[in-house]
Amino acid sequence: MKRKIAELVLLNVGLAAVYFYFFSQLNLPVDSEYMYSTPDAQSYEAVALWWYGIPTQATSIRPLLYPMINVIGWTIAGFKGVWSLQILFWIGAGNFLFLAVRNYSRNTFVSFIAATVYALNLSLVAATLHALTEVTTAFLLSILIWLASKHPGKFTDTKFHAKILFVVALLVVTKPLFYPLFLIELCIALVIFIRKKVNITQIGFLLLASLPVMLQLSFMKYKHDEFTISKISDITYHQYLVTDTYAELIGGKRNEVDDFVFSWTPHEVDSFTKEHRMEIFLMFAKNIGKNLVTGSPFLTKPIMRENKEWSPYTRSYNWVARNWHNLFLWLVPAFVLLYMRRRQNHWMLPLLASFVLTWYIFVTSGISGWQGDRLILCALPLWIFCYTTLLAFQLSVLRNMFILLQRRFFRKLP
Repeated sequence: MKRKIAELVLLNVGLAAVYFYFFSQLNLPVDSEYMYSTPDAQSYEAVALWWYGIPTQATSIRPLLYPMINVIGWTIAGFKGVWSLQILFWIGAGNFLFLAVRNYSRNTFVSFIAATVYALNLSLVAATLHALTEVTTAFLLSILIWLASKHPGKFTDTKFHAKILFVVALLVVTKPLFYPLFLIELCIALVIFIRKKVNITQIGFLLLASLPVMLQLSFMKYKHDEFTISKISDITYHQYLVTDTYAELIGGKRNEVDDFVFSWTPHEVDSFTKEHRMEIFLMFAKNIGKNLVTGSPFLTKPIMRENKEWSPYTRSYNWVARNWHNLFLWLVPAFVLLYMRRRQNHWMLPLLASFVLTWYIFVTSGISGWQGDRLILCALPLWIFCYTTLLAFQLSVLRNMFILLQRRFFRKLP
């Protein structure tokens, strides 16, 4: 126990040191103007102000949880309270990732490697200075993999699925991107609950776990007369992907066509989609590739500028990570099939789930190709957990094979 506590102390000292080293090097301001300088951050701010009674239509595109976190931060210490909460989420994600890898691999050294790879991602560090959901989402996803690592072999347990469903529900009301994941997990949980013939109390836990999503759906129906989590998907498709595709078709720049394409009606957007399906698909694929290797948009004031010292670092980090993604795109399915044939499904399922969820985030990032690596940042704990744990497994297998061969060899010696 003392050793584990010492490891956590060392981990947190290391995380804090890395964070404040990067922060000092970037020399970025900690002020309200910079924190809410992006259009997305301003929409979150508008919804946060809605809690104080200031009317806004931004509630139709931004779920309520992250603006509520902003309100909590303001109550604690103004905009610096929001920054402080994001630092805590960043450090918390590093802790949960470390614990998840240690639980699963039983290898402290590999766990520290995972935490180091996480901490060295400067993009996520810089994102803590912006009122955006990336850090909060990474934190919730790290909790998700930590829960999975605590219960290997217990994936038919009703309490386990209630916990997972609750975290996924929080993810949904932070980032609507995860709504399909919630529906999948809800179906799995319902099947398990029905097969277990659970009592009323356990059904109550399932309903309680779903409460954040049910409240958001009810709010949207009451205020905007639409039974959905958010209207953001239609807007991002129109204003991001369709606009980018149109700009490329006419050989112009995005900022030159924004006003014209934004004025299109939903019918005009549908017509453009039908006429240019292939061009939209190619732009979508191009954006995915670009997002995986471009640097952080958060290294300068104003954002989206080149930081001569640190932008090359973030691009190099993402380039190395992209090569790992390409490698594990083949390795993970191969190892999953291998271990499932050995009837070790309970060990492979969390790794497979984290791998699939990683690529779900990567693929859906294709909606936009001009925000740097922002849209793939939240997948950081997922792929680090998957890759480092799988490598730890293979190192363990190789070590056992070496020991076995060594024993057999020495046995044959006279």
